[in-house]
Amino acid sequence: RLLAIEKAVKLNDENSGKGLALIKDLAMNDPNSQVRSAALNYLSKELDAAASEVVYLDRIEKDKSYLVVSTALKNLGKSNPEKAMEKAKVLEKERSSKMIAGVAQLYGQHGTKDNYEFFEAALKGNIVQGFDQLGVMNSLTYYTSRQEPDLVERSLEIYTYLKEEGGFYTQMFLGQNAAYLVSMCDSKIEELNEEIAAHEKNNDAAYADQARRKLKQYSELKVKFEPFAVSAEEE
Repeated sequence: RLLAIEKAVKLNDENSGKGLALIKDLAMNDPNSQVRSAALNYLSKELDAAASEVVYLDRIEKDKSYLVVSTALKNLGKSNPEKAMEKAKVLEKERSSKMIAGVAQLYGQHGTKDNYEFFEAALKGNIVQGFDQLGVMNSLTYYTSRQEPDLVERSLEIYTYLKEEGGFYTQMFLGQNAAYLVSMCDSKIEELNEEIAAHEKNNDAAYADQARRKLKQYSELKVKFEPFAVSAEEE
Protein backbone atom coordinates (compact mmCIF):
# COMPACT_ATOMS: atom_id res chain seq x y z
CA ARG A 1 0.00 0.00 0.00
CA LEU A 2 2.93 2.32 0.66
CA LEU A 3 4.26 1.47 -2.79
CA ALA A 4 0.84 2.07 -4.33
CA ILE A 5 0.73 5.57 -2.77
CA GLU A 6 4.22 6.29 -4.07
CA LYS A 7 3.31 5.24 -7.61
CA ALA A 8 -0.12 6.93 -7.66
CA VAL A 9 1.36 10.13 -9.13
CA LYS A 10 1.64 8.24 -12.44
CA LEU A 11 -2.13 7.76 -12.71
CA ASN A 12 -3.89 9.72 -15.47
CA ASP A 13 -7.38 10.95 -16.28
CA GLU A 14 -10.21 9.13 -14.46
CA ASN A 15 -7.75 6.72 -12.87
CA SER A 16 -6.18 9.70 -11.08
CA GLY A 17 -9.52 10.55 -9.48
CA LYS A 18 -10.15 6.92 -8.50
CA GLY A 19 -6.66 6.69 -7.01
CA LEU A 20 -7.17 9.87 -5.04
CA ALA A 21 -10.39 8.52 -3.54
CA LEU A 22 -8.65 5.27 -2.58
CA ILE A 23 -5.76 7.10 -0.95
CA LYS A 24 -8.14 9.35 0.97
CA ASP A 25 -9.75 6.19 2.32
CA LEU A 26 -6.31 4.86 3.30
CA ALA A 27 -5.60 8.09 5.18
CA MET A 28 -8.78 7.71 7.18
CA ASN A 29 -9.07 3.95 7.66
CA ASP A 30 -5.90 1.96 6.98
CA PRO A 31 -4.83 -0.09 10.03
CA ASN A 32 -1.13 0.80 9.52
CA SER A 33 -0.07 4.23 10.81
CA GLN A 34 2.77 4.54 8.27
CA VAL A 35 0.29 4.04 5.44
CA ARG A 36 -2.09 6.63 6.90
CA SER A 37 0.79 9.08 7.26
CA ALA A 38 2.02 8.50 3.69
CA ALA A 39 -1.54 8.91 2.41
CA LEU A 40 -1.84 12.28 4.17
CA ASN A 41 1.38 13.47 2.56
CA TYR A 42 0.06 12.42 -0.85
CA LEU A 43 -3.22 14.26 -0.27
CA SER A 44 -1.33 17.42 0.64
CA LYS A 45 0.01 17.54 -2.92
CA GLU A 46 -2.99 16.24 -4.88
CA LEU A 47 -6.13 17.33 -3.01
CA ASP A 48 -7.41 20.90 -2.87
CA ALA A 49 -6.84 22.78 0.41
CA ALA A 50 -10.44 22.81 1.64
CA ALA A 51 -10.94 19.07 1.13
CA SER A 52 -7.56 18.13 2.58
CA GLU A 53 -8.11 20.25 5.69
CA VAL A 54 -11.21 18.21 6.50
CA VAL A 55 -9.06 15.08 6.49
CA TYR A 56 -6.26 16.69 8.51
CA LEU A 57 -8.62 17.91 11.21
CA ASP A 58 -10.30 14.51 11.41
CA ARG A 59 -6.94 12.76 11.89
CA ILE A 60 -5.70 15.32 14.45
CA GLU A 61 -8.83 14.82 16.52
CA LYS A 62 -9.37 11.08 16.10
CA ASP A 63 -6.19 9.24 15.12
CA LYS A 64 -4.43 7.31 17.87
CA SER A 65 -1.02 7.41 16.19
CA TYR A 66 1.26 10.30 17.09
CA LEU A 67 3.00 9.83 13.73
CA VAL A 68 -0.27 10.38 11.86
CA VAL A 69 -1.33 13.31 14.04
CA SER A 70 2.08 14.96 13.54
CA THR A 71 1.83 14.48 9.77
CA ALA A 72 -1.69 15.93 9.70
CA LEU A 73 -0.58 18.90 11.82
CA LYS A 74 2.41 19.57 9.56
CA ASN A 75 0.29 19.54 6.42
CA LEU A 76 -2.45 21.63 8.01
CA GLY A 77 0.25 24.16 8.86
CA LYS A 78 1.01 24.54 5.14
CA SER A 79 -2.57 25.32 4.14
CA ASN A 80 -3.99 26.91 7.30
CA PRO A 81 -1.27 27.94 9.78
CA GLU A 82 -3.73 29.71 12.08
CA LYS A 83 -5.89 26.61 12.52
CA ALA A 84 -2.80 24.41 12.91
CA MET A 85 -1.44 26.66 15.65
CA GLU A 86 -4.78 26.44 17.43
CA LYS A 87 -4.71 22.62 17.33
CA ALA A 88 -1.03 22.49 18.33
CA LYS A 89 -1.75 24.34 21.58
CA VAL A 90 -3.77 21.37 22.81
CA LEU A 91 -1.21 18.83 21.56
CA GLU A 92 1.60 20.49 23.58
CA LYS A 93 0.39 18.49 26.58
CA GLU A 94 0.83 15.08 24.94
CA ARG A 95 3.54 12.96 26.54
CA SER A 96 4.95 11.78 23.24
CA SER A 97 8.43 12.58 21.95
CA LYS A 98 7.24 12.44 18.34
CA MET A 99 4.19 14.61 19.00
CA ILE A 100 6.23 17.30 20.74
CA ALA A 101 8.67 17.26 17.82
CA GLY A 102 5.75 17.73 15.43
CA VAL A 103 4.44 20.71 17.39
CA ALA A 104 7.96 22.16 17.51
CA GLN A 105 8.27 21.91 13.73
CA LEU A 106 5.05 23.90 13.31
CA TYR A 107 6.14 26.53 15.85
CA GLY A 108 9.52 26.74 14.15
CA GLN A 109 7.79 27.93 10.99
CA HIS A 110 4.87 29.92 12.39
CA GLY A 111 5.45 30.48 16.11
CA THR A 112 5.47 33.85 17.86
CA LYS A 113 7.27 35.05 20.98
CA ASP A 114 4.46 33.45 23.03
CA ASN A 115 5.67 29.97 22.03
CA TYR A 116 9.14 30.31 23.56
CA GLU A 117 8.18 28.60 26.83
CA PHE A 118 7.09 25.53 24.86
CA PHE A 119 10.60 25.09 23.47
CA GLU A 120 12.15 25.66 26.88
CA ALA A 121 9.94 23.03 28.52
CA ALA A 122 10.37 20.55 25.65
CA LEU A 123 14.17 20.72 25.55
CA LYS A 124 14.66 20.71 29.31
CA GLY A 125 12.07 18.03 30.01
CA ASN A 126 12.41 14.25 29.86
CA ILE A 127 9.85 13.44 27.16
CA VAL A 128 11.74 14.38 24.00
CA GLN A 129 14.61 12.00 23.24
CA GLY A 130 17.10 11.05 20.52
CA PHE A 131 16.47 12.30 17.00
CA ASP A 132 13.27 13.99 18.20
CA GLN A 133 15.31 16.17 20.56
CA LEU A 134 17.57 17.11 17.67
CA GLY A 135 14.49 17.94 15.60
CA VAL A 136 13.11 20.17 18.35
CA MET A 137 16.46 21.98 18.62
CA ASN A 138 16.50 22.50 14.85
CA SER A 139 12.97 23.91 15.08
CA LEU A 140 14.04 26.16 17.96
CA THR A 141 16.86 27.53 15.83
CA TYR A 142 14.58 28.33 12.92
CA TYR A 143 12.00 29.79 15.32
CA THR A 144 14.64 31.90 17.07
CA SER A 145 16.01 33.24 13.79
CA ARG A 146 12.60 34.83 13.13
CA GLN A 147 12.28 36.56 16.51
CA GLU A 148 13.38 39.91 17.90
CA PRO A 149 16.93 40.13 19.33
CA ASP A 150 15.73 40.13 22.96
CA LEU A 151 14.22 36.68 22.51
CA VAL A 152 17.24 35.46 20.52
CA GLU A 153 19.42 36.38 23.48
CA ARG A 154 17.05 34.61 25.84
CA SER A 155 17.47 31.41 23.82
CA LEU A 156 21.18 31.33 24.68
CA GLU A 157 20.21 29.78 27.99
CA ILE A 158 18.64 26.78 26.21
CA TYR A 159 21.66 26.22 23.95
CA THR A 160 23.95 26.44 26.99
CA TYR A 161 21.84 23.78 28.70
CA LEU A 162 21.85 21.52 25.63
CA LYS A 163 25.61 21.80 25.27
CA GLU A 164 25.93 20.15 28.69
CA GLU A 165 22.78 18.04 29.00
CA GLY A 166 21.57 17.41 25.45
CA GLY A 167 21.52 13.98 23.86
CA PHE A 168 24.27 12.61 21.63
CA TYR A 169 22.77 13.80 18.33
CA THR A 170 21.72 17.14 19.80
CA GLN A 171 25.24 17.88 21.00
CA MET A 172 26.70 16.68 17.70
CA PHE A 173 24.69 19.21 15.67
CA LEU A 174 24.47 22.05 18.18
CA GLY A 175 27.42 23.77 16.51
CA GLN A 176 25.63 23.80 13.14
CA ASN A 177 22.58 25.37 14.76
CA ALA A 178 24.75 28.03 16.42
CA ALA A 179 26.48 28.70 13.10
CA TYR A 180 23.07 29.23 11.49
CA LEU A 181 22.26 31.86 14.10
CA VAL A 182 25.65 33.51 13.64
CA SER A 183 24.90 33.68 9.91
CA MET A 184 21.49 35.16 10.69
CA CYS A 185 23.19 37.84 12.81
CA ASP A 186 25.58 38.61 9.93
CA SER A 187 22.61 39.09 7.57
CA LYS A 188 20.84 41.35 10.05
CA ILE A 189 24.00 43.40 10.58
CA GLU A 190 24.39 43.89 6.84
CA GLU A 191 20.74 44.90 6.46
CA LEU A 192 20.93 47.33 9.37
CA ASN A 193 24.10 48.97 8.07
CA GLU A 194 22.30 49.60 4.78
CA GLU A 195 19.26 50.86 6.65
CA ILE A 196 21.37 53.26 8.74
CA ALA A 197 23.05 54.63 5.62
CA ALA A 198 19.64 55.24 4.03
CA HIS A 199 18.31 56.99 7.14
CA GLU A 200 21.39 59.18 7.36
CA LYS A 201 21.04 60.12 3.69
CA ASN A 202 17.44 61.16 4.36
CA ASN A 203 18.39 62.96 7.60
CA ASP A 204 16.18 60.62 9.65
CA ALA A 205 18.24 60.79 12.84
CA ALA A 206 15.67 59.07 15.08
CA TYR A 207 15.30 56.06 12.76
CA ALA A 208 19.06 55.86 12.32
CA ASP A 209 19.56 55.73 16.10
CA GLN A 210 16.91 53.04 16.42
CA ALA A 211 18.65 50.96 13.76
CA ARG A 212 22.03 51.47 15.48
CA ARG A 213 20.63 50.10 18.75
CA LYS A 214 19.41 47.01 16.93
CA LEU A 215 22.74 46.70 15.13
CA LYS A 216 24.50 46.72 18.50
CA GLN A 217 22.20 43.96 19.75
CA TYR A 218 22.89 41.69 16.78
CA SER A 219 26.62 42.38 16.92
CA GLU A 220 26.66 41.32 20.59
CA LEU A 221 24.52 38.26 19.86
CA LYS A 222 26.93 37.15 17.15
CA VAL A 223 29.80 37.26 19.66
CA LYS A 224 27.77 35.23 22.17
CA PHE A 225 26.79 32.49 19.71
CA GLU A 226 30.19 32.14 18.03
CA PRO A 227 31.77 30.06 20.86
CA PHE A 228 29.08 27.39 20.41
CA ALA A 229 29.82 27.15 16.69
CA VAL A 230 33.61 27.14 17.15
CA SER A 231 33.59 24.52 19.90
CA ALA A 232 31.56 22.15 17.74
CA GLU A 233 34.00 22.54 14.83
CA GLU A 234 36.96 21.87 17.11
CA GLU A 235 35.37 18.70 18.43
